Amino acid sequence: MFTNATPKFSMCHHNISRIFNTMKLSLLFILSAAVVWSCDHTNLFSPTPDEKNQTIVDGPSGQSVIEMHVTGGFAGVNEQLLIDANRFVRFSDQSGQIETALSAEEHSRLVALFVEKDFLHLQSSYVDARIADAFQFRLVFRYSGSEKEVATDYFTAPAELKTLVDNLRGLIEGLRRQSLTLEIKASAETLRHGETLTLTLTATNRNEAPITLQTGGQKFDFFALPGGAVTAPTRSSSVLWNWAHDKVFIAIVEAITFQPGESRTYTVEWDGRNNNGDLLEGEFWLGARLVARPGGYSPLRPVVVTK
Repeated sequence: MFTNATPKFSMCHHNISRIFNTMKLSLLFILSAAVVWSCDHTNLFSPTPDEKNQTIVDGPSGQSVIEMHVTGGFAGVNEQLLIDANRFVRFSDQSGQIETALSAEEHSRLVALFVEKDFLHLQSSYVDARIADAFQFRLVFRYSGSEKEVATDYFTAPAELKTLVDNLRGLIEGLRRQSLTLEIKASAETLRHGETLTLTLTATNRNEAPITLQTGGQKFDFFALPGGAVTAPTRSSSVLWNWAHDKVFIAIVEAITFQPGESRTYTVEWDGRNNNGDLLEGEFWLGARLVARPGGYSPLRPVVVTK
């Protein structure tokens, strides 16, 4: 009764095995072809252009790790360096403001150096009042929930503190060598209601080597501040008007190289209105920003808006 059942089952099992073997061979062939094809088409498993696009960090996280404020000297300097927790760097002096970002390695090195030199346990002051016209350095370090501020001149500073000052001054010199000079011009010093003002930002490489910027769809901005402001804005709340306020920019990452001595200009018109469309009246500061890494702000220049 069951004499023919076993051969039928064996034949069925054999056919199924053949089907599975055929499927495995087909799958291997497809995978092999995909690998070969991907060698000639390297973007097969790579991020798409949209995935590669990254938004450039627009500002600090609000948690500074290292700060240095330099004052004094024969010329009366006033410089400030801020290194943020997200590696954002801002340096400002009388000539304007530089913004960029440190590499993860450089940021970690500086933090480790402050820890190694035991900055958190230094005295709060190493200042000799008898030394005239000396640079005064105020350093701040925030680490692991602790914060320390130390004031010093270079001559009185202990060796470990001098090492920290030297490293930060070296960073500042590097920022200057790798950044463009920014200048803003206005077509007039007074803007009357109903008229427009032409604003021009000129970015120039005054260094001896090419400078490459990493930038996005937005390359620049212009802004107006209340007359009482004396530095470039760090928060949008202080800005009465800025050119980019109502604009949308394409999300790209682009490298632009400035050869030594090369300049580029960006020009816009301003009618004296704030970002709400209301006419302003009084004294204001005008400035411009290069939106790039490295980028920064131009020096501010005054303008009077009147009826």
